[in-house]
Amino acid sequence: MNKQELENYTRTLVRFLEDSEEKNPVVMGDILYQLHRYEVTLTRISVAYCERYLSQAEEKKNESIIKKVEKIAAELGLKVRFNSDPRGYAIRFVLPSGRYNQFDGETWALNW
Repeated sequence: MNKQELENYTRTLVRFLEDSEEKNPVVMGDILYQLHRYEVTLTRISVAYCERYLSQAEEKKNESIIKKVEKIAAELGLKVRFNSDPRGYAIRFVLPSGRYNQFDGETWALNW
């Protein structure tokens, strides 16, 4: 992780600790790491869908990840939005504080 990625990760960790029901930084760090992995996979699937039809395995994986992220968001007390356009971040959260880091002016994405 380079310096910019570390700064983005730290900023996201702080925002999520402030806005979610989870207040333990170690637990939240683990959750953000898992969410980032889901983000990368969903983006990869979105790119593949632009090039060809998805296989059944890819469609299943996509649905599975969406359900997992929705569950995590519910446990954290956050709203989540998904973006299937590969030009943007696949997972975006609506934070109770109203903070955002996306051009839509409403959502916070995991951008590291």
